[in-house]
Amino acid sequence: MKTNMSAGRRGVGPPGFSIIETLGVLALIAILGAVAAHSSLARLKASNQEREQALLGSFARAFESAVIRSRTIPAAGDWAGAVAAELGRTPGHVRDNPVGNPRTLLLDPALHLGITATNLLPYLQTAAGSVQPANLRAVLVSSVGAPLPTLTAEEFSRIWDTPSRTLPVGWPTSWAGRGEDLIIERVDFGRLFRKVILNNLDGAQAAPYGVDGSGQVTIPPRSRVEGWFFDTSSVNLFYGSGVLQAREAVSRDASYVYENGRWGRSLVYGAGAGSTGLGELTEDFVNIVSFNNTAADDPLTSDTSEVTQASASTESSTTVTETETTTTTTTVHTRVKSNNGHGNNVDGVDSSNPGQGGGGPTGDLNSGEDPSGDVDDEQAVAAQPAYGTTSRDVVDSCHRFMKAYVLWAMKGRPVGGSTASTRHPAYRAVVESVGALNDYTRNLANP
Repeated sequence: MKTNMSAGRRGVGPPGFSIIETLGVLALIAILGAVAAHSSLARLKASNQEREQALLGSFARAFESAVIRSRTIPAAGDWAGAVAAELGRTPGHVRDNPVGNPRTLLLDPALHLGITATNLLPYLQTAAGSVQPANLRAVLVSSVGAPLPTLTAEEFSRIWDTPSRTLPVGWPTSWAGRGEDLIIERVDFGRLFRKVILNNLDGAQAAPYGVDGSGQVTIPPRSRVEGWFFDTSSVNLFYGSGVLQAREAVSRDASYVYENGRWGRSLVYGAGAGSTGLGELTEDFVNIVSFNNTAADDPLTSDTSEVTQASASTESSTTVTETETTTTTTTVHTRVKSNNGHGNNVDGVDSSNPGQGGGGPTGDLNSGEDPSGDVDDEQAVAAQPAYGTTSRDVVDSCHRFMKAYVLWAMKGRPVGGSTASTRHPAYRAVVESVGALNDYTRNLANP
């Protein structure tokens, strides 16, 4: 009897894959592999974009640091070398990004910097500084996709205004990359500058100064230097003798005034700036011809009995004393109210009463009157000031009064005690400065 061997073999193991089934499995594997590869490429590109954005940010900060340190802004073609030196890298690592595409630096074509507004980069700071920087901007552009097209200065504004990962308006349509591949970093060098004014108010001396290691230069009398300097620049100020007076690192806008052989922060002696406004008025006032008369020339202190060409008449009462003195050059009419024994003096400030000349008990300088009496002067302006007073004395005393008033106000406007020995020092300084100002202004008018 024959045995069917083939039938028995068919029932022994599992059936095999058909060709169609095998192809289907391979197709599924290919699809899954493509998805995985695309996801990996997307993650790699995103990583490159983030890395490049971080690198451009570090390059921009290094560029600013290199500019501050060297006091120089290089030309556009030398930016990579400056950044590489600051970071300790090779210029090639700075010039090309991680995918091998060159980076590009564009400058604002409207940039103004230098001694005149037409100077372009490179810029090296000198003691003269720069005109006010304008449009001192740059953009670093990189692509992690297709290499960048050729970029010109005319495209600067469009790139500056475009957010990263998007294409600027007018971008070449032939470029094979995408907006997300474009990385942009902006740099504004204008914020690295500080304005410095050096004003020589002296009418005879040149004012010496220097910036960083520039050496000593001078500003002619009645002249000024106004320039913009890099942040942290060292301004060196010298006495008229050439000896260093002070050195200051500029961290904000600053101004200095030179008078009588030395520098200061503000006007001290009262010379005008010789320009416009209050400075011009002050200068004109200071330049008024001053006379050097003596106390003997002053009708308040001179002995009228010794004046050969004078006629005097005196009328007295219990409350008012009136004296009229006439000379060949000057007529002065002074009426002094009785002081009731309280010892008022001619400057209108009672040194023993806080209310006199400096206000009432509340400390208000514009109100209050000495209850013991006052001085009421009526005079014709004389040809010469009394006691050798000059117009500069008036300006100086006005400056001291303003300074004393500010210090007094900053302390809360205290009044203190009722006598000169116990009066609050800040308030006493104000009262005394008011008295001096009254003295000098009256003397200038020759009462």
